[in-house]
Amino acid sequence: MWGSRTESTDAAILTRSDGDVETISVPTVSPVAAEADAVIRALRDERAEVPEMPWAETRAVARLLEGWLTGIH
Repeated sequence: MWGSRTESTDAAILTRSDGDVETISVPTVSPVAAEADAVIRALRDERAEVPEMPWAETRAVARLLEGWLTGIH
């Protein structure tokens, strides 16, 4: 699952070296809904993976978690 945005702030204030201030707003989303939307788009396009989480990255995370679990047992 991608990181949670529902508990995160939706804005950041950027103060540039010249004194200009800019507020950057990013809408919050439910990570589970974002995953579901990405999977639905991939399936409609007859793809087996999504650019947001390619299979290679999924496998790397699985190996990392497997190593972590092995270390704590």
